[in-house]
Amino acid sequence: MPHSYFDEATGHKSFQMPGARPHYNPDRPGQVEHIFLDLVLDIPNQQLQGNCQIRLNPVRAQVDYLVLDAVDLHIQAIQIDGVSQQFDYDGEILQIKIAQSLIPGQPIGISIDYAVSQPQRGIYFIQPSADYPHKATQVWTQGEDEDSRFWFPCF
Repeated sequence: MPHSYFDEATGHKSFQMPGARPHYNPDRPGQVEHIFLDLVLDIPNQQLQGNCQIRLNPVRAQVDYLVLDAVDLHIQAIQIDGVSQQFDYDGEILQIKIAQSLIPGQPIGISIDYAVSQPQRGIYFIQPSADYPHKATQVWTQGEDEDSRFWFPCF
């Protein structure tokens, strides 16, 4: 059962642990309208080559860069509306430097070419092994919580 305590400021029970600090989602420059993944799977080697296309509807102007989560991916190229973009990547956070102005309410198309090898979470390669020689070969995904960032770049 979760621990609770009485919050004297609000007069209610709280499930927040004493001393816990709030964690907020980062500000987003727009609303993601659509994500399309074009993947080529290499099941025996637990790898994939992908193109992630994101349609983003900006909510504000004067955005200099976009920040996406992308853990242990190999980022190869990025375009926004067909124009190549500069980017920085530290193995966890992908920062795309925007070469053109964003206009609120006018969606943009982000295209990211990438690859991933033996991802930690999010996509699972199942195949026969010495211990289970009759296991069915399959690949499945699970994007709940924060697992998607391990197999495709996302906000």
